[in-house]
Amino acid sequence: MDQKLPVNLLLLRTAQDNAFDCQHRFGTFSGTIYQCPLIAFSSQFALTKVHLQQYRKASVLYFTSPRGVYYFKKIFNTMHSTDKQLIMMKKIVAIGKKTANYLKENGFLVNFTPTKASAQSIVQQLPFSFTGLWLTSDKGHAPATFTGVTWHIYRNYCPSGAQKKLAQLLLTTTIDAVFITSPSIWHRFYNIYKERRTISSLTIYVLGTTTAAAILKDEPSAHIEYLQA
Repeated sequence: MDQKLPVNLLLLRTAQDNAFDCQHRFGTFSGTIYQCPLIAFSSQFALTKVHLQQYRKASVLYFTSPRGVYYFKKIFNTMHSTDKQLIMMKKIVAIGKKTANYLKENGFLVNFTPTKASAQSIVQQLPFSFTGLWLTSDKGHAPATFTGVTWHIYRNYCPSGAQKKLAQLLLTTTIDAVFITSPSIWHRFYNIYKERRTISSLTIYVLGTTTAAAILKDEPSAHIEYLQA
């Protein structure tokens, strides 16, 4: 990053994602980077006959994150070859460039990506209208105007002891910048931070408008800066 960053930066994603951010997003940062993962993922999604019927009926598959692509690929690999072949007849929508790139890396053809990485932008800008399958986490949901079925294919949860670790860190360290990549991470962070610090003294880095909207809903005057996804 070329811009000058604050002294103490906090990363809250998984250890693997934080390592990526340290190297690629904040590689030139000369201050101290703290890590406190507030998010973890798992999946116990079981593909049933009802799910298969929904998949066969859907004309469009909507992916809202690379994580969703990862878990869908696991589900897809368990399907019979005839159901796998149906993917060629479906349109695939990615919420943003990162999700689109991950889909392509996994062999899926992307038909549409909105100009802004948000669920609402997908609905507003979509050039076609078909019965869809919205693929997301247990915390995610499709826009109210969406027509179709939602699959919650993986779990998004806070690791055991993480919020206690964050509370302890805030007692001993003044964090002046934080990288927030989802509404769920924001809510977990905010519930701890607001009891100990004022948001006005914090620079919040985000990637997309969905996360920014969640932050501004709680703190309208928050200082938000966008990073390239």
